[in-house]
Amino acid sequence: MEMRRQRRGHMTLHEALRIGAKAIGMHEARLLLSHVTGLALTKLITDSNKPLDEPAKGAFFAGIKRRAAKEPLQYILGRWEFMGLEMITDRRALIPRPETEILVEEVLAHIRGLDRKVKVLDVCTGSGCIAVAVAKLADTDVTAVDISSAALSLAAENAVLNGVSIQFIQGDLFANLDNQTFDVIISNPPYIPSADIAGLQREILEHEPILALDGGTCGLDIYSRLIPASVNYLAADGALFLEIGPREVETILLGAGYDIVRLVKDYAGLDRVLIGIKQPVKYQKPRRQ
Repeated sequence: MEMRRQRRGHMTLHEALRIGAKAIGMHEARLLLSHVTGLALTKLITDSNKPLDEPAKGAFFAGIKRRAAKEPLQYILGRWEFMGLEMITDRRALIPRPETEILVEEVLAHIRGLDRKVKVLDVCTGSGCIAVAVAKLADTDVTAVDISSAALSLAAENAVLNGVSIQFIQGDLFANLDNQTFDVIISNPPYIPSADIAGLQREILEHEPILALDGGTCGLDIYSRLIPASVNYLAADGALFLEIGPREVETILLGAGYDIVRLVKDYAGLDRVLIGIKQPVKYQKPRRQ
């Protein structure tokens, strides 16, 4: 009732924040108000008594309505930060998440240790946040693939936004890569078991693409195809970096001819990133007949 009354008359930034905080929480209300006004978060405090103009007020309350209906704030804002870089966010791909920054940090540390230009492949690129961050923050030649043409269009927009050159290829995993080989392969594939999809938060279930979430019966469908095939696309001593859900991914990795380098935990203490190095081919002396 208060929101309807306030929308009709004059309103200051402070008043808008107070109403927004009751509806969606102060943190998200500040981000939304900053977005619709173009003001920095600090300005919302120092200029709190300044009036909110009508276009911004309309956009602010429209955003509150969408967020209250469980649409993710990242889609409402249309932009979100990942690895210190701005990314376009909409329903074409999953929202970039903080846990995935751990994956990228591990990749960057590995690349910098190689001290040369590195060929990188990002499989299941989605929004392109991983590929864009790696291309922007390291000396790399990046290729990114996804089965979804919609996701690839978003990833290409994020590459342009961040001023990086990436080769985008549509296809199922390695299907359209010909005979290319890479020093590093990265993937954050779908890994939620199908039976768990219905129990996801409304923000995820009703707005983010299910194709990018559903990992099959045990959450291992993509890993079981991706990991064995990846060996054929890695250079000698190449590295595979995976964001994981089920711990059983480690068994698949070992069975495909990788040495486990490290299992990295996320901020909640859960196993999140698995790193494997391709085992060198051992020379076998031919038997005498």
